[in-house]
Amino acid sequence: LTPSESPELSGRLNNLGIALQTRYERLGGLNDLERCIQSYRQALDQSTLELATSTQLYSNLGLALTTRYYRTGALVDLQQAIQAHETAIAQTPEGSTALPDYLINLGLGLSVQYERTKSLADLERTIRALEKSLKLISPTSTNLPTLLNMLGIAWRYRFERSGKVADLERSIEVLKEAIQKTPPDSPRLLMAMTNLSGGLRFRFHVTKTLQDLKQGIEVLQKALERTEPTSPDWPVRLNNLGSAMKDLYQHSGKPADLKKAIQCYRQAAESSLNVATSGSLNTAATWGNWAFERQSWDEAVEAYHFARRAADQLVQIQLVRRSKEIWLQDVQGLADRSAYVLAKVGDYKEAALALEQGSARLLADALGRDRADLERLKESSHPELVEEYHQAVGRWRELLLKEQHPRPGTLSDAQLTEALQSTRAELDGVIANIRQVPGYERFLEPPTFEDLSKAARNQPLVYITSTTAGGLALLLHPGSPVTVNPVWLPSLSNRSLREILGDYFDTYNQWKVDPGNRSLRDTWFASLDRTTRWLWDAVMEPLSAVLEPYFEVSLIPVGFLGLLPLHAAWTEDSEAPSGRRYALDARTYIYAPNARSLHTARAIASRLEADTILAVDNPQPVTASSLPNSRREVQAAISTFSKSQTFRQEEATREAVLTALKDYHVLHFSCHGYANLTRPLTGGLVMAHDEPLSLQDLLNLQLTDTKLAVLSACETGMPGTELPDEVVSLPTGLLQAGAASVVASSWSVADISTMMLMFRFYHLWRKEGLQPSEALRKAQIWLRNTTNEEKAVFFKDYLVTLPDSQAPADAVDSFIRSLATPSIQTSDFAHPFHWAAFKYVGG
Repeated sequence: LTPSESPELSGRLNNLGIALQTRYERLGGLNDLERCIQSYRQALDQSTLELATSTQLYSNLGLALTTRYYRTGALVDLQQAIQAHETAIAQTPEGSTALPDYLINLGLGLSVQYERTKSLADLERTIRALEKSLKLISPTSTNLPTLLNMLGIAWRYRFERSGKVADLERSIEVLKEAIQKTPPDSPRLLMAMTNLSGGLRFRFHVTKTLQDLKQGIEVLQKALERTEPTSPDWPVRLNNLGSAMKDLYQHSGKPADLKKAIQCYRQAAESSLNVATSGSLNTAATWGNWAFERQSWDEAVEAYHFARRAADQLVQIQLVRRSKEIWLQDVQGLADRSAYVLAKVGDYKEAALALEQGSARLLADALGRDRADLERLKESSHPELVEEYHQAVGRWRELLLKEQHPRPGTLSDAQLTEALQSTRAELDGVIANIRQVPGYERFLEPPTFEDLSKAARNQPLVYITSTTAGGLALLLHPGSPVTVNPVWLPSLSNRSLREILGDYFDTYNQWKVDPGNRSLRDTWFASLDRTTRWLWDAVMEPLSAVLEPYFEVSLIPVGFLGLLPLHAAWTEDSEAPSGRRYALDARTYIYAPNARSLHTARAIASRLEADTILAVDNPQPVTASSLPNSRREVQAAISTFSKSQTFRQEEATREAVLTALKDYHVLHFSCHGYANLTRPLTGGLVMAHDEPLSLQDLLNLQLTDTKLAVLSACETGMPGTELPDEVVSLPTGLLQAGAASVVASSWSVADISTMMLMFRFYHLWRKEGLQPSEALRKAQIWLRNTTNEEKAVFFKDYLVTLPDSQAPADAVDSFIRSLATPSIQTSDFAHPFHWAAFKYVGG
């Protein structure tokens, strides 16, 4: 054994790491790779380390971390790999013979990162590093073929971005040179052959020259024949061959080519699941989508099964939210297609489970972790595990906050990553111990059908989704057992949904820029009418027949459907006061991100009273206009509670409101709000001095007593569009924080109609004793159907019952006079714009 103080120890640890990495490349044993990384890091910790050895170690560590990223998909490994390569280059003087190799390694890390992020900056940095290496490298260097191979890939990526055939020709030219310069017995030759095959296939797509495709298949088959089935490269080459055979089948139509393509995809998806998880996801999704196009439903079920398993592993292994979100971008729509094909083969329960597992994963994970039911564990033989779990979760949440809000003088990025990894390992260990206790074997495991059935035990639950082939609703009927019925929605295709949303948001955004423009307002109103009319034909009419027996239904609209007001879908009805029959006329619709969050929300609601309220009233000063009816609205709300606190205007600072939120059962925000569809975590509510109370702020809260949050502001219910399956929005943020239910808006609402709606809502809930969800529905119908005169009578009777301090006489008179228009026998608020924006989310 080498003494720890020996100057030779770091070199020997480096050699051990190299040997372990070489064996991993041959045999694929993950333990070898883990020990390799450990050896490099241990060597870097030696106090006697020389600069030259340190530089080499950083480079080797970067390569090993990149290799582990390929294996597991952990983005933190890739980020640390790039940092290690940058350190190696920074420590290397210009003119060093080692510099070209270190530039190659940096180019590799950046290239892999580009594959993940598709950031043009990453691609340009990749090419710069590799081109610089090409200028410096010796013509006799053994690494020249590797450099040429990587440069060929980078030029192909450039072609994919630019569409310039010259970039593709450059890629093929460089890859052919790489093959010429690679010794015939070198494993690197197979990599160059694989990449050349890909380039030829790309050129086939451009030129339609069949010879390119056939030559690419021939080259790839030769590479595959020389690849060990245990090698991490085996599934990669199988996947590429599957894609090439798919192209050949689409040209030839020969069953043998189809069979070969499916065989390659199947083997690649299965063999890569535990050695290159990201590759398994890519293979299985490509295969599944192709089977979906051919309506080969059983085959698609098999392929998507692999894809879902890989997606679960990739998301689960990430440490922080933004890393999870990067992988989640790749799986948007996977749950929709999986559910559709499962329903096609008659497996309706598994179809519902696919949608549940793919909807709002981050919310479900957080609720499961933070709201875990450990009561029975306290009475078990291991009650100490309860405290261990809560402590580990507390440390984990604290580190996540530090990662989101780094401060100078605290942990460095490397220290924070190490702390996150060790705390995650500690938490995983406690979870594993809890699973050893009888009754907790499935603690925090992925959901089963039984888990989602809990949300439908006493009330029907409907998942609604769209695909390229059409839409599907899955109705979970209450009872024991819960049963599932499909409702096919042929008009709800992704294409039709995109067209509707395009018109909807184009007209909406134009009106938002100039809300005083009558023409733009009318155009937006007409678009809202078209959208909600289409929703009736495409979704709600087919559902209505099967929902006939039910008076309250929970809806889980998946993906972009969550942007639309399903409850406001309508059809013509001459007997209705407005000439229209709307979906909410028949029953109450409650929205939910997924079944697990709905079940959790109901459990929270069942143990809470609604005796106290915190209100935020028209925060000032803000850039946006003041809300003239805000005070009346807030007065109506707080007058129905025995205990209240109100932050008015300058008092409504972000810090003051955040501090007080946790102490009240009901939260009412009468203020300005905004949504950021592409960066939803930055959307939120506007507090005094234009301080944002953002979605990110809400995600960091821990609310224990909040039964209902009413977000009486603009766009408070609009989810982000970058990850539509995740339903990232203010309501989901509040549900994650611990609120039982949320009332939120789907567009920029009008001050006066919102005030009237909220008056009526609190009256029906607090005075007449209706459930909040039903009170909102009836308030919306009332606002829509009653005449201006009927509204004036209601408010005159209602406002005068309030104490003068809450409703000054001149304010009451002024408001009632505003309703006494010449059209007093009509309703100025019948259009869905005025009443349909708000929806009820949660329990």
